[in-house]
Amino acid sequence: MFPNASSDDYVLISVSDSGCGMSKDILEHMFEPFFTTKEEGKGNGLGLAIVSGIVESHHGFLNVRSEPGKGASFSVYLPAYHGRDAAFQPERFGDDEIRGGDETILIVEDEEMLNELLATMLMSKGYSVMSSWDGRDAVEVYMKNHDRIALVISDMGLPKLSGSEVLTWIKEVDPAVKFILATGYIEPDERSAILQNGASEVILKPYKVSDILKKVREVLDA
Repeated sequence: MFPNASSDDYVLISVSDSGCGMSKDILEHMFEPFFTTKEEGKGNGLGLAIVSGIVESHHGFLNVRSEPGKGASFSVYLPAYHGRDAAFQPERFGDDEIRGGDETILIVEDEEMLNELLATMLMSKGYSVMSSWDGRDAVEVYMKNHDRIALVISDMGLPKLSGSEVLTWIKEVDPAVKFILATGYIEPDERSAILQNGASEVILKPYKVSDILKKVREVLDA
């Protein structure tokens, strides 16, 4: 069922309900950040994305079964640990494993759940994390800690200062800052202008956790 499984044994946690169930289309998108079936203003669609990210960070797998009118069943598979002297090796992965690091990364994101998701994923890879929820605070945090911060990941649409403005202010402190800007749809000309202004990379939201972890490592190693 899971070709990338790295352990011989897994612990299964299963949760089921008898609710309205989900269609095939919803099942295909349910773990994507910001995907939601709720009305506007009733939810941001990050809950299941965070669940998926946490399970992934522990090298586990998720399986969901649901049909309209027949409820849903969520199965979480986590690698089993058999004791202090067991031969189980949780870091035994293939060549496509995403490499982490010990650098400090500043996350600038006003969506609290997404901020926490990114922080969890980065810390699971060994990084240290600082977080800001608006542009002005991000600049202040960077000014106080620029000698420690190796990379900034910032949303474009922030309170008080935009992501682009944050980049401009931070470049006054460190012209060589490594800076990833996350945004929704963006015109090619605007993307080029942001890169010319000093951003290391522009990524589109919603993004997969694995994609941003890879991009973080690429930018840090550049």
